Amino acid sequence: MDRKFTCSVCGEVHESLPLSYNAKIPDALGAIPEMERASRAQWNADQCVLDGTRFFLRGRILLPITDAPPEPLEKDGPNFVFGVWAELDEATFLRVHEKWFDPQRVMEPFYPARMHTSLFLYPETRGLELLLQTRAVGRRPHITVRDAGHPLYREQRDGITMEQIQGFAERMLHRS
Repeated sequence: MDRKFTCSVCGEVHESLPLSYNAKIPDALGAIPEMERASRAQWNADQCVLDGTRFFLRGRILLPITDAPPEPLEKDGPNFVFGVWAELDEATFLRVHEKWFDPQRVMEPFYPARMHTSLFLYPETRGLELLLQTRAVGRRPHITVRDAGHPLYREQRDGITMEQIQGFAERMLHRS
């Protein structure tokens, strides 16, 4: 799929239309001054423990792209992906952590969680109720938004268009 697009904000042709947005750390970790992070948190690209009392996992919210042809190498179909952080209770986090390298983790139940990434493209997303589903070892969990009144829930259920994705890109590129 040709991902070049002409930006309606600046009029320039951009070489690539991003099909994902990824938060590198949970919002709570980002709120801590960098000098304090190492003493208050342990984290990697997928898991974070803050102050020994807050527990986060990184996962993926998939929004089906309704007007894009499937690309042959896409395992999940044509989707826009938000890489976000979910906050879990301690027992759930420890269970997921215990099963992290277990091939049987795909048999685990869905886990309740709360969104801990604020997506500026939407009304407030931090705190949304979620379900987290672990997948095969090496694959990030899938996350399902549970709040039926939120636009992110509807877009996850119904999908989005390439035009909407271009709107996301323009807002990200020209964010003030």
